Amino acid sequence: MRQLRLKGLGVSPGIAMGRAFILEQTEVAPAKVALSDAAEVDEEIQRFHRALHKSREQLLTLKERIASEVGGEHAYIFDAQILMLQDELLIGKTETKVRAEKVNVEWALQDVKESFDEIFRALEDAYIADRISDIGDVIRRVQVNLGHQQLQSLEGLQEKVVLVARDLTPSQAAQIEKSHVIGLAIDTASRTSHSIILARSLKIPAVIALHDLYFKVRNDDLVLVDGTEGEVVLNPPAAMIKEYFNKKQKYEDYQKELLKCAVLPSVTLDGVSILLQANIESALDIPFAVRCGAEGIGLFRTDYMILNHETGDPGESEQYEVYAEVARNVAPHSSVIRTADLGGDKVTFGDQASYARENNPILGLRAVRLCLKHRDFFKRQLRALLRAGSVGDLRILIPMVSGIGEIRQVKRLLEECQAELAAEGVPLGKRIPLGVMIEVPAAVAIADLLAREVDFFSIGTNDLIQHTLAVDRDNDSVSYLYEPLHPAILRSLERVLKAAADVDIRVNLCGEAASEPIFALIMIGLGLREFSMNPALVPVIKRVIRAVRVDALRDIAIGALERPTAQEVEEYVLERLVARFPDALMTVPGGVQGGG
Repeated sequence: MRQLRLKGLGVSPGIAMGRAFILEQTEVAPAKVALSDAAEVDEEIQRFHRALHKSREQLLTLKERIASEVGGEHAYIFDAQILMLQDELLIGKTETKVRAEKVNVEWALQDVKESFDEIFRALEDAYIADRISDIGDVIRRVQVNLGHQQLQSLEGLQEKVVLVARDLTPSQAAQIEKSHVIGLAIDTASRTSHSIILARSLKIPAVIALHDLYFKVRNDDLVLVDGTEGEVVLNPPAAMIKEYFNKKQKYEDYQKELLKCAVLPSVTLDGVSILLQANIESALDIPFAVRCGAEGIGLFRTDYMILNHETGDPGESEQYEVYAEVARNVAPHSSVIRTADLGGDKVTFGDQASYARENNPILGLRAVRLCLKHRDFFKRQLRALLRAGSVGDLRILIPMVSGIGEIRQVKRLLEECQAELAAEGVPLGKRIPLGVMIEVPAAVAIADLLAREVDFFSIGTNDLIQHTLAVDRDNDSVSYLYEPLHPAILRSLERVLKAAADVDIRVNLCGEAASEPIFALIMIGLGLREFSMNPALVPVIKRVIRAVRVDALRDIAIGALERPTAQEVEEYVLERLVARFPDALMTVPGGVQGGG
């Protein structure tokens, strides 16, 4: 058997080895069939609606299965698909084509899909490219229920396999049974695709961006997947198999150690407490966050609740119930609720026409800008948050603030909402702290001014790094430039921390970089004492924190700021950490986890 070693992008850590199961990607374009009279047209429309109804029932079943297996926060993927099945534009355009051209619904639906694909591809956005896949997944399901296509099923596999595919749709990912699919090797998926999000939640080792593995592998080839290093090996030699089994055992031992670490306090060797909180999207995530050792919620993303609501605009009472549940379940710890971060990369299926009007929607009408334009919508959210503040320790976080004027407008709206609620006799708790996301260079530049206006900062490293370095981390051509340890990033964050310290306000770091050990240790050295991250990564960072001293990290961080490149920063910090705190660097199996 031919041996082959391929480098891709590890998106779900862990190591797995098994026989290849190739997921076929064949689709047959529907034939165009002419309808003879109005009666046939009416029957075709009814057939379309029966297929839509059947598809909806199937998606509801998938949603329930995912919610029970990995949590409700991941079931929202199918809420979005269910909404697509109700989309007036999709249904209306398909019905219009069937009636106007007297053609079968399969052909009309495929034609409408292609027109949507063209609109979305013109936007040249990685997030939207993933949504094209979701739309295709939904339409493919409808086509199957119309009797046009048959799709390969993953259900009923009898042995443990590594799934190899060109791409993986959410519906296919939802069929995966962890007891049988032990690894994923995907050619074209992205780290933000819903299928990969599901794979991570199932803790299945996965590597993507393999480009042409699909055409090189055969069913029953032995495939080794290293989701930690981003590597796939076909038919590995015996020596490599032994090496990887040893590595797999170390990884499993490490995971067991992390579970023990979750219940321990997050305190350095010299007694400095570091607050570790969780990023969540649903109140259903809270029990898992608590089990992982998180002390509160540092980022509750409300946009997913809004996007997946049947109307896209949940009322004040409905929102209040959600926020109150979060506050109640997290008490006595605090919960930071981010107001709607809509627009830009978060667009529902029915919004593609308005989305296309913006040439650069990521920098367009989104987040606080969108909320301030739609004040009734925004006030419903603010009123709900103010009411929920009487239940527990809630804090309000405003995203994508780029100027003082925006935060002052928000403060005026909050005062207006407070006055209205007081006049209505609604009980309110103590004053709710107000904070801003530091995620654009403008906010960094005026951090000292913003600090005088708010009660806390939350640093969103994902967007801040992309905007500061002008790089799309999901673009394979330039993703190598996405460097959290870039001197521009470290110096920007030093400036933000100093501005906050000067007026004694709290700072939390909540982007993905918060869970990178080297990055987190530099931030602690610069004075940061609060982090928020994926709950599963809390024990990882807690273990690192418990192995270091803050007094030494201060010296290391100062030296890191003087290094001219990200690579030199990493080398400098690693060298000193190895010398001072070797145990801290043994937290990631297979080597040290860097900052980039």
